[in-house]
Amino acid sequence: MHKWPTRRRLRDTYKRVTERLYQAVSSSAGTEVIVDTSHYPLRARELQSLEGIELHLVYLMRDPQSVVASFNRKDVAQYNKSTLTTNAYLWLTNLLAVAVFLRHPRERRMFLRYEDFIADPQRIVADILRAVGTGEPPQDLAHLRTGLAFQGNRLIRSEEIALQAEAPRTGQHSAVTAVLQLPWTALLGRLRPLAGAGRDDGSAHAARQ
Repeated sequence: MHKWPTRRRLRDTYKRVTERLYQAVSSSAGTEVIVDTSHYPLRARELQSLEGIELHLVYLMRDPQSVVASFNRKDVAQYNKSTLTTNAYLWLTNLLAVAVFLRHPRERRMFLRYEDFIADPQRIVADILRAVGTGEPPQDLAHLRTGLAFQGNRLIRSEEIALQAEAPRTGQHSAVTAVLQLPWTALLGRLRPLAGAGRDDGSAHAARQ
């Protein structure tokens, strides 16, 4: 909270620089579509106020049991959070994310379950691309060319990646997490449009109008 005055002072400059950055990337890459994988709700809120871009939001949500389990892992060199701390983190994140998501135009937003994407990446990618209006996805998701990979990406250093369907795995069940996340499970299940449902309910077609 002690940084709020600084944040307010830098906000206009931050938005101006961000908009110019998108325009520069678009011009250099020769494309009208840029995928920004930033995952902070407050950043999305600032992007909503930029007049020089047409913002589409994908709200990606993973099963809370898996999220809590990932923060409790002891076999990786990362900061561990307790079950209660992680649940509090999820509450705050969901509160901000839902608020930002619902204030965005329905035709330019989409809710996506991580487990649906893992189970059928071809269908989900197609649905998202149709909603954005960029056509059909590549037919072979097993050999995707990403071009020059950033050295900073410690997970993928190959110019070729694969998206293969697999059964989603759920983390160890926690009764505490189940109870604390029950309200969010009910609410998030009602968010629309839902990625992957476009071929059945026509939502992807509506998003292109």
